[in-house]
Amino acid sequence: MKSIGFAFMFFILTASMSVAQSVASQIPPAPADKAVVYFMRMGKFGQGAKFEHYDNNRFIGKFTGLKYLRYECEPGEHFFWVRSENCDYVPANLEAGRNYLIQEVLAAGVWKARVKLYPIDPNEFKRIARMEKKILRKKSIQPTTAQLEKHMQRKQKVIAKGLAKYEIQLAKGKEFRHLEATQYVGNVHR
Repeated sequence: MKSIGFAFMFFILTASMSVAQSVASQIPPAPADKAVVYFMRMGKFGQGAKFEHYDNNRFIGKFTGLKYLRYECEPGEHFFWVRSENCDYVPANLEAGRNYLIQEVLAAGVWKARVKLYPIDPNEFKRIARMEKKILRKKSIQPTTAQLEKHMQRKQKVIAKGLAKYEIQLAKGKEFRHLEATQYVGNVHR
């Protein structure tokens, strides 16, 4: 009887792993020399809210909840943050040829929606599958160089304030979620 239970559990585990691998493998592979980070929200709450996305002191885009942001970048250390009524931060270490997912979760704020960033673990099969559907069905936003530069010129003080808030929170002992190099999903382009 124990061997039947063990065999059943092994079958379920193996089947769920192969489903997750097949689901994640449908995300287009990252270029061999770049890392790709997808920022998106999945809930229906606050679909009209726009958040500003940054990689350290560089603006990378903003979008409503019906879309998502695909950010192609150099591998290595990054510092992602998003700004709305609050700011939330995710230090990251990325490898070339890998795709990474960050989910944005909204909460009600006083004036605007508040936001939290959650790096997705490759074992979160259901969440990956939902996010992948959005990647395959919708088009990502792709700000032009001119749009990025215009935003950067207007938001220098905002960027400085956002980065200073992080340093203050870090000094107070606040811990932040990290996106590790091993948290990639999908195909690997080698």
